[in-house]
Amino acid sequence: MEQAEQLRQLDAWWNPPWPVDWQRAWYRARADVHKQGPVHGGDNLAGLPRWLQRWLRHQFTHYEQLHKDQQVLLAELGLTAVEVERFHAWPGRRRPTAEGLAVARALPPVTVTSPCPGLSSLTASLWASGSAISVNASAASAGPPGWATI
Repeated sequence: MEQAEQLRQLDAWWNPPWPVDWQRAWYRARADVHKQGPVHGGDNLAGLPRWLQRWLRHQFTHYEQLHKDQQVLLAELGLTAVEVERFHAWPGRRRPTAEGLAVARALPPVTVTSPCPGLSSLTASLWASGSAISVNASAASAGPPGWATI
């Protein structure tokens, strides 16, 4: 018997057509599911480790793009097409980042005005970008009243 066949007998998924990282994550998820029970799309994945919540959310949001055999493996975890529908049925459910970015790009640009009267536009832009910390003390002390270093 050749080595590939021996490996296939040990594990049908020893050499899957998808990334090995996905397969490793699935094995980790399967071990967790054996301890905690099957995944349910309607419970917002509460109680699962954070890494597993992130990985499963990615599987939920990209379910239709997965290989059919990946979908079969996910069904072993409890993640079926029905659970994917339940997951997406939650109001305000997160969508893939690309969709959010597309919506954000379609919005008009935002102009940041001074957060307080009397602040210069440079100070306002530093404040808006969170860079006020990088302003040195002498420059900050020379600013308008009420401006303090952090």
